[in-house]
Amino acid sequence: MDEFKEGDRLYYENFMYIAVSGTFKRAPSSTSYLDDSSDRDVGARMLVLDVAEPGNPAVVFKRMEPGKRSQLWRITDEGLLQHEGSYVPKDPRQSPVKDNAFVLDISAMAIQPTEYTPLQLRKRDPRRTYTQTWEFTKDGRLCCGYGQMCVQARHGVLGLRDGCAAVVGPSFSLLQVPAKVPVEMGIGKRRLRPGSGVLSVKVIPDGPTRVLQIADIKQLELIEHDDSSDWVVMSERRRLRSHSTEDDPKRDLKLSVNFKGIGISLVNSIPEELAYISLREIDIDYTSNIKDGQMVESSIRKIQVDNQLFDTRHPVVMYLTPKASKDRPHPDTKPALHISAHKVSNTEWNTEIFQKLNIALKKMTLLIDEQLLWKLFQFAGYNQPDTEVETLEENQFELARSVPKIDSSQTKRYFFGHLRISTSRITLSAYTASKLTPDLQAIKRRMEIPLIKFEDAKVQLDPFVQVHQFETSALLFDAAIVHYTEELKSQAAKILGSVDFLGNPLGLVNDVTAGISGFISDGNVGGLLKNVTHGVSNSAAKVTGSLSDGLSSVTMDAKHERERDQIRHEHSGSGSDQLFAGFKGLGHGIFGGLTSLVTQTVAGASRGGVEGLFSGLAKGVVGTITKPATGMLDFVAGAASAVRDTSRTSSKSRPPRMREPRSCLGPGGTLPEYSHEEAQAQKSLFMLNENDYSERFISVGQIRYARNECMKVLITSQRVYFLGKESNRDSIVLDIDHKDLYSCCYLNRENDRSYIELTMKADTQTGLPTPSDNAKKRPQVRCDLEDIAVKAAQQIMYAKNLYDEATYTLHMDSDAD
Repeated sequence: MDEFKEGDRLYYENFMYIAVSGTFKRAPSSTSYLDDSSDRDVGARMLVLDVAEPGNPAVVFKRMEPGKRSQLWRITDEGLLQHEGSYVPKDPRQSPVKDNAFVLDISAMAIQPTEYTPLQLRKRDPRRTYTQTWEFTKDGRLCCGYGQMCVQARHGVLGLRDGCAAVVGPSFSLLQVPAKVPVEMGIGKRRLRPGSGVLSVKVIPDGPTRVLQIADIKQLELIEHDDSSDWVVMSERRRLRSHSTEDDPKRDLKLSVNFKGIGISLVNSIPEELAYISLREIDIDYTSNIKDGQMVESSIRKIQVDNQLFDTRHPVVMYLTPKASKDRPHPDTKPALHISAHKVSNTEWNTEIFQKLNIALKKMTLLIDEQLLWKLFQFAGYNQPDTEVETLEENQFELARSVPKIDSSQTKRYFFGHLRISTSRITLSAYTASKLTPDLQAIKRRMEIPLIKFEDAKVQLDPFVQVHQFETSALLFDAAIVHYTEELKSQAAKILGSVDFLGNPLGLVNDVTAGISGFISDGNVGGLLKNVTHGVSNSAAKVTGSLSDGLSSVTMDAKHERERDQIRHEHSGSGSDQLFAGFKGLGHGIFGGLTSLVTQTVAGASRGGVEGLFSGLAKGVVGTITKPATGMLDFVAGAASAVRDTSRTSSKSRPPRMREPRSCLGPGGTLPEYSHEEAQAQKSLFMLNENDYSERFISVGQIRYARNECMKVLITSQRVYFLGKESNRDSIVLDIDHKDLYSCCYLNRENDRSYIELTMKADTQTGLPTPSDNAKKRPQVRCDLEDIAVKAAQQIMYAKNLYDEATYTLHMDSDAD
């Protein structure tokens, strides 16, 4: 152990069984070697080639018995299959017997291409090369030197029994090649013990530790051939490089790439678009030469991540923090993300060597939306049930036990002369969701990440710096996670000072400080008033909003809560919208308080009888008091929010989305290419149906183009809208539900005018769908062109068929037996 070198090799005998692969498909029981309980199951018979009995050279199929020498074979470099049980055991370090060895052969003098010849043992004979040379083919057969003649059972599957003779015969007719090798012809190798029989023993360094490595020589050769070593000997490396550059011509590569922008859309399996990542003004400069290695300078001018969920109040979750007004006159040339890397050329070692790697991130604003957060975890695969996770972990454990262990010295490592990941100040906010779906609730419980609502916490994280580090990627990643976790913990006071239920006191202090600073330096009285007003109104809005949410939960009225959330969601835009939401919330609270005693009592009685009557009465009494109080708090929060948004400075403004959420439902359920027109039509749809997101957009098209007769058709998964020039409810010309529609077809009437006729279902007692004969139930819509009318009719019928298919599809409960 004192010297790093390879010692004497260790040897152990490792023979093989020549097995019928198809008889090892089922896992054998602990007593299956001794009983005949699995004879009826071909996949569990465990048949191998054996010699019938001493003195009889015939080869037969026998059940595998561990360690039985008459079933053990070895294959030589010439392709001979030597029988172990035919001679006395010898030292494995000695060469195996060659001249007097018994090998696998056939009983006849020569092979007949159309006949089946039994197998037997014969002494090695150079004149019988074609009958004594064997090859295990890639498709799982054992063939002799004649090519298509392979070892098999004489009578097909019926011959796969204990004691039946093994024969050599034709594989299959050239005119009838099966899709896979038949069971009776599938012959493979099964080792008596794992490994090749030769173990390498050497002492190697693993950082400051000496490691005694014992590894199979074949596996070690494969690893060394693929990955070489993981430790770089600098003196040897320099010698090799200087020697190679004398013969090779100098090769330089310089590459400069500029992208205007790249957009990345994350779409889950529902399908719905979760997020849109926008990278703008990307510059990449790449230089490579033998002497200096590879150098990369890359920058991204603008980064923005949009929340593409329809019902979100926070459409942008990551963007560059806007500059303060006093800094605006000074141009900012720094990119949002800058990466500088210098990688040294290395082809001899299992190591990536970086002289430097610097990653710098500009001041960013990050908003954590709880619903989007759990959907992203779901998108990443964290939605498996606990039973599936346990099964997966058990399978990974079994796999880890079966795969030969590779010590840490054979794992690829990374050397960094200087690694630095720096983030400027991050403005961090978190917004909790009032209600989550059951699948997202399950992910939240599994992840155990506590979230509280806070806004605009100014978090300053120290850079992650590593100097002369030589570690694996997993260890480096874990070190970075630990570093930033500790940094966030150190900023806990700033986060706590920004929580909503305390009124964001740090935000108030920052606003007042910024106003006073501007007044002292520039004499900006308006800026002082604006900042103070924003800070006070923001704190008032957050305190009253938190009180309103807490008091609303006491009402114990789920319907009232849903209506209240809907009001706040519909009016969460500008300051005027916030004020209108406050007035509407006040009216909703007062009306709810006046009717609470009646509605809650009736609802309780209908659900629970007498007991429910008294329970509903109690809830009604509580709601009579809490609902108007909640409405009053909603009004104060809305008014304060309106003042806050009106007095918001430009440095606190948030950018709009880069684009509207895409339509994710294409023909046949495919994901269509992004279309601005379809995205706008989808937005219009949710305005028409009052944010019913279960109604999916399918198609939109202009059918008339004249200014005074402009009309378009909007086709969804539930209905067909014919709209005028504007996309609002007042411009709806015709609205037909798919459940009332019988058919849609194209008509060509007089003067070559093209029409779409929509036939409604007739009112019948039988319940069977029949077309209506009433002219009022067969409306016709004129189109400018025949092609437009034909296409519109086809798309309407396509949506109608999708609706019928969904209606008559039986959805099985996942929990049902």
